[in-house]
Amino acid sequence: MGVEVELKLNASARALRELEALPWLRRLAARDGERRTLVSVYFDTANAKLARHGVTLRVRRDGAKRSGERIQTIKAGAAAAGAGAARAAGPFARPEWEAPIPSDRPVLALAAHTALAPLLGPKSARKLQPVFETHIRRTIIPVRLARSDIELAIDRGTIRAGGRTERVSEVELELKRGDPHGIVLLAQRITKRCALRYGPLTKAERGYALAHRIANRATGATTPTLDKRSSAADAFQVIGFSCLRHLALNEDLVREGNPQAIHQMRVGLRRLQAAIACFQEMLADPESEHIRAESKWLRGALGPARDLEVLIQESIAPLQAAQPQRRELAALRARIEVQRRRGLRLARSAVQSERYRRFVLATALWLAGGGWRTRRGTAPLRARRIVGLARRILDHRTARLRRKFRRVDMLSADQRHKLRIAAKQLRYATEFFSSLFTARQRQARRKQFSAILKSLQDDLGKLNDISVHGRIAQAEAARQASFALGLVAGREQTDVEPLLRAAKKAGSRLKKAPRFWR
Repeated sequence: MGVEVELKLNASARALRELEALPWLRRLAARDGERRTLVSVYFDTANAKLARHGVTLRVRRDGAKRSGERIQTIKAGAAAAGAGAARAAGPFARPEWEAPIPSDRPVLALAAHTALAPLLGPKSARKLQPVFETHIRRTIIPVRLARSDIELAIDRGTIRAGGRTERVSEVELELKRGDPHGIVLLAQRITKRCALRYGPLTKAERGYALAHRIANRATGATTPTLDKRSSAADAFQVIGFSCLRHLALNEDLVREGNPQAIHQMRVGLRRLQAAIACFQEMLADPESEHIRAESKWLRGALGPARDLEVLIQESIAPLQAAQPQRRELAALRARIEVQRRRGLRLARSAVQSERYRRFVLATALWLAGGGWRTRRGTAPLRARRIVGLARRILDHRTARLRRKFRRVDMLSADQRHKLRIAAKQLRYATEFFSSLFTARQRQARRKQFSAILKSLQDDLGKLNDISVHGRIAQAEAARQASFALGLVAGREQTDVEPLLRAAKKAGSRLKKAPRFWR
């Protein structure tokens, strides 16, 4: 088994040309760039069993040669990279198995000791079928930097599936020998000169989406898989990249003004902020503070569109349905729609901006090899075993949340909002660390614990929405719209007491809930 350590960056055609023309890159190159044409066919079962388990199987040939040797490659997903060399290699590592084969069909006899073996037996070749293929014109530039040998590949081409095509224009940095941090250093250097973007999707993921006609829809969060033997630093990287991926996978739809994608991007930001809060002791440096500040900026730019969408869909629209004769409600909705569209433009503008591109890219490189990874003063904090630290974090956050609930019905709207944030951060922490506590009884307790937090978060969230809608009403000057907002506010106020009782009940259940991490 080999370990592929790779970082992928998306690029425009212009950015690729600028990259190839960098004088200092030519000086770092061990030799002139090599050009190859690569044709890769990806195989899976009819029900996509390999994809569902995070495994890819491809057969690659040199596109300039119709005959000759093929290379069969099996790759495992991030969850399989948790042990040994893969864990030491960092967040871009994936187990990889390569073997030469004589034809265009996979040879499963060569997969006996790979991640594919548990999924398909040696006689299962007939179950495999081509799913999609990639046609790539690759320029390979070998680079020596900071005691690392890195292969910089510039890829131009297409992904093809069922008569459909999708363009590929990207840069791959693959570690051949040496320190994985060399990839980060090289990425930082080239992205100062070329407008590259962090690429959260592999060619395989894009190919499956194209082949199965997966609609471009808002993407939710996934639960990271942690290795119990990992250090705090390695675990934070895994968690942080899962949050960044969640955010980045929604950016295209946000550019189109999709309200659900805006919501999911905000969730991704909140999860990233929660992860930073969990590991804040080892992240006390200016670079980490910059990431926090930029995250806050982006969340603020996405907020108005989401708040006004909630006001329309959850408050105004139901009231309209119940009282269709109220013309003032229609007038109110029209005014709020204008403001909502303005919020959508603000969100689109933010995600299309250079500031956003730099933020996401900087966050990826910060997670992979920021200053927090090398500061001497925090070395003991980074080296802590994640299981013990997770227990400490969950103990501390649970105790703090329980204390806050003693007088929940006496809190102001601002205090309830802070309580909601605390509940949300604890819920995210339970998700971040859930893979560390996998015994059946622990998992049952975790589901119960998470359900209580979800209920609590929902109740406090609705109370916060009512508070936000009240502020919107105060800012609304038109008499007709003010009256209509009064109707909305009056209806919502009847929900306050039941929501407070429900939140208080959830808090009582939380106090009695067993700690699944102990």
